[in-house]
Amino acid sequence: MAQEPPLLSMSGIAKSFPGVRALDGVDLDVQAGEVHCLLGQNGAGKSTLIKVLAGAHQPDEGTIHWRGEPVTLRSPIAAMRLGIATIYQELDLVEHLSVAENVHLGHEPTTAGFVVRGKAARTSTAQLLERLGHPEIDPARSVGELSAAQQQIVSMARALSHDVRLIVMDEPSAALDPDEVDNLFRIVADLTADGVAVVYISHRLVEIRRSGDRVTGS
Repeated sequence: MAQEPPLLSMSGIAKSFPGVRALDGVDLDVQAGEVHCLLGQNGAGKSTLIKVLAGAHQPDEGTIHWRGEPVTLRSPIAAMRLGIATIYQELDLVEHLSVAENVHLGHEPTTAGFVVRGKAARTSTAQLLERLGHPEIDPARSVGELSAAQQQIVSMARALSHDVRLIVMDEPSAALDPDEVDNLFRIVADLTADGVAVVYISHRLVEIRRSGDRVTGS
């Protein structure tokens, strides 16, 4: 029986900026349902690599395969349409909008081709927050009123509002207390049990040992 190709395969990825070779022939493959940890010192190119994966940077060299097929990730929207979501350490939420508005920003629920706002968006957001173990977050509340940990949950809910198959988490525990870290690992375990792959970036070795199935260093 033929072996299933990796969910994601990046081969020979290179990226340069003026005066800097940020990536030089990087290879990375990720299987469905695994936690693949990325380790590396500051300046090692981790952020550049995930921005290539997110469609925010275009590689100078190399190839990307998704489910065995070659792809070009021309924009973050193109990556999201494939099922790749990235949660950056510096969250890109709109603070004056509500939780539900942030979760569905750019892909509001529709019925018969018409955008549905209000109750429908809040209901679907509440279901996502329940899945993430935070039903106490009010979908109608302004994101700017939430704690850093709650804002991170909102970013995860936004990722899950798409048909996501791979989530990149960049230093997700940086602003969390120990109880919140435990909830983060529960979420990661639930996601991978559903077949979602997680690329987990952290400098904390204890977290890598606790959650990682495989580790790639840079």
